[in-house]
Amino acid sequence: MSKKKVIKKEPEAVYKCRWCDKDKRESRFYRCAITHKSFICKDCIDRKYDELALKYDKNKAIFIICHYLDIPYYSDCVKSLGADEGIGYYIKQLNLMQNDIENFEMGVIKNNCIDFKPPEYIHIEAKYRLDEVIDRLEKIRDLF
Repeated sequence: MSKKKVIKKEPEAVYKCRWCDKDKRESRFYRCAITHKSFICKDCIDRKYDELALKYDKNKAIFIICHYLDIPYYSDCVKSLGADEGIGYYIKQLNLMQNDIENFEMGVIKNNCIDFKPPEYIHIEAKYRLDEVIDRLEKIRDLF
C-alpha cells in the first residue's frame, strides 16, 4: 500500500472589513477589494448593492459600487448582465476581461461613460436641436 502525501495548505489571510469592522478570511472579500486595498467584505458590498439597486437602476448601482471598490466601470459589461445578475457577476466578468485599466478613475476617463454637462444645458441643447428640425420642416412645407 502506498502512502499518500499530505499537502499542507497555507493559512488563509485575514483582513478587517473597513465597513463592518470585522476580521474575515480572504475568501469573504472580492479579490478586487483586496487588490485595490478597499478592504470591504462581500457581505457589506452585496448589502450596499442591494440597497442601491432598490433606489436606482442596476447601471447606477454598479457604477457606485465600482467607486467603492476602486475598480473600472464598463457600461458594456453591465449591459451584458442578465436580469438576475448583479455586482458579483459584474466582478466575475471584470476579472475575466483583459483590461489595462486599473482603477475607477481611469475607467471613467478612458471610457467616457459620464456626460459632464449639467442637466440644464442638456435641455437647452435638446430645445436648440428641436428648433432646428422645426425650421427645416417649415422650409420644406413652404416649398409646396
